[in-house]
Amino acid sequence: FYAPRGITSIDWGDGTVDTNLSHTYSMAGKYTILMYGLTSFGDNIMNSGTSGTGNWNYNLKEVRIANGVTVMNSYAFQCCQSLEHITLPSSLISYNSSSPFRYSYSLQFYVFPKGTKSIDATYMFSRCYGLKGISIPIGLTKYKNYMFEKCYGLKRCIFSKNSTTLYDYMFSDCYNLQKVIMGAITSLP
Repeated sequence: FYAPRGITSIDWGDGTVDTNLSHTYSMAGKYTILMYGLTSFGDNIMNSGTSGTGNWNYNLKEVRIANGVTVMNSYAFQCCQSLEHITLPSSLISYNSSSPFRYSYSLQFYVFPKGTKSIDATYMFSRCYGLKGISIPIGLTKYKNYMFEKCYGLKRCIFSKNSTTLYDYMFSDCYNLQKVIMGAITSLP
């Protein structure tokens, strides 16, 4: 993975703690990798790609981010095909740039931390084919273009009652979408 700025050490889950950005395990297994010193992350942290589709990560299934992280940047978990569960800290308040979960096919549910104040991320869940539901905090009122593009599993979306703005192509090609409950939306794109 690409190490985000600020990492002071990495615990690879097999007794090794260092600052190396790569690690070879002696045997296959389930490991919990802990990164210390983070305040933001993204920029292909788990996909070793570029701003395009990058390289696919087939092994990552679960992510837990500790408190202290406040920003998720571009492409953080893009192309993590097997990612099913992600737990984020209450300190996470903003999503910057583009595609943090694009092409994460196995992600089914997503809970925004209650303190989330802004989403400035186009294609946020684009092509998360398995996405069935999300939980949006009451304070989150603005969203971005292509947020749920091609989320075939999405059937229902409930926005905060304080929501004021929707953006272009938010639900493009969401063929199974049955119901959208909006807040105080004053105009549609």
